[in-house]
Amino acid sequence: IIDPFCGSGTIAIEAASMLDRRPPGRLKNCPWRGTKLFRDDDWLQLQRDFLPLNGTPDSSVLVYASDRDEGAIKRAKSNARTAGVNIALQCCAFSSHPLLQPKTPPQNDRTLLISNLPFGQRTTISRPVSGGSSKIDPMIRIYQQLHKMLVDLSKLQSISVAILSNNHKLFQSVFPADIPLRFNLGAIPTFLGTTVFAINEKCQ
Repeated sequence: IIDPFCGSGTIAIEAASMLDRRPPGRLKNCPWRGTKLFRDDDWLQLQRDFLPLNGTPDSSVLVYASDRDEGAIKRAKSNARTAGVNIALQCCAFSSHPLLQPKTPPQNDRTLLISNLPFGQRTTISRPVSGGSSKIDPMIRIYQQLHKMLVDLSKLQSISVAILSNNHKLFQSVFPADIPLRFNLGAIPTFLGTTVFAINEKCQ
């Protein structure tokens, strides 16, 4: 499992916690308790589902996370220590992460890339067009570069992809993916896109 845009490490920490069979709510109470979304029976059942698995962590899956922001990596390390999980954290741009390079021999025959890509809410790129200017989504380069890296990497191994994004049009113009989940992240409409880059095959 790899998150190349890990920020403070939330996704990687949750993945490692699930692999360690650590039940939700062990560090703090359910964050949506007291809202209309909370159902006490469902929350208790979710916790009970982990109890028979306690003490039998899945050590066959490794969790890696990276971010180009050194401050984010420091926060992720601190959060991982608080959560009591082990994550291989690295400060680097996603384009230079060693596990995303096609020349790196794969450690396993399958990888899950799951990440919350930058939303780019505060920046745009202005480019002159016929004497005027148009705003170009600055995230398009990240999406295109990530897609190319995954295509190249799929020559060596299969890669499942799950990406959180706020730009449906941009995402589907680059990744022909399914959208199984939509929700609001704060006040921002967000969705989960999933797809598979099968070894020696095109993106499915």
